[in-house]
Amino acid sequence: MVKFPYSFRRGQKEALKFIKGVGGNLCIDAPTGFGKTPVILSAFLNKIHPIIWAVRTGNEADRPVEELKAINEITDESFFGFSFRGKRDMCLAARERDIADTESVAYFCQKNRNKCQYYINLSNYRIKPFEPLLYSDIIQLSAEAEICPYYLQRELLQYADLVALSYNYIIHPGMSWVIKSIIPFRECYLVVDEAHNLRLIGNINSDYITLNTFKNAIKELEELGKEVSGRE
Repeated sequence: MVKFPYSFRRGQKEALKFIKGVGGNLCIDAPTGFGKTPVILSAFLNKIHPIIWAVRTGNEADRPVEELKAINEITDESFFGFSFRGKRDMCLAARERDIADTESVAYFCQKNRNKCQYYINLSNYRIKPFEPLLYSDIIQLSAEAEICPYYLQRELLQYADLVALSYNYIIHPGMSWVIKSIIPFRECYLVVDEAHNLRLIGNINSDYITLNTFKNAIKELEELGKEVSGRE
């Protein structure tokens, strides 16, 4: 167990001891401001089994990395981690061309990757993971070195003690392979932040619709039909 980076607040020391003693799946419920993130990191961080920290949106992925930086400041062993984002957020070439939506960026990358100078430059870049990297850190580092931020992330996975990413990289088969091809899920700790949101994410990725959804869709179509008819 690594050192806790702060003075313990009420309940944190007990929570840390509890997490370490469970040895299996667990659910933690604590109020906002309790400090769950540093407690969980301090309990699980090690150099053998990486932590995959799943959050609702990519924008929330920096938080555990910030806490990892705080832990590194007071521990004898340095841990590496970073925020993992999708191509829409990471592609420098797409930004230069004002391509913004997810599908368009993915298509642009697929068609142009092998002739993209950022991607080509990455093959000659010496990767030296040294300290935890926020999303903005990876973008800045990549822009200065003129390398691809997205595929730099892919290379960094093999060195990571912590990877923070959105739920989709865990539950979506078309996306999860990116992570588990480097970090097998059976060989890591999985932390699902704000797990109550998984129900919503599951519905979004479902192949099924409820009867109420179907009825509401019909109602909206009928209303749209009346509106169009009224314009004629």
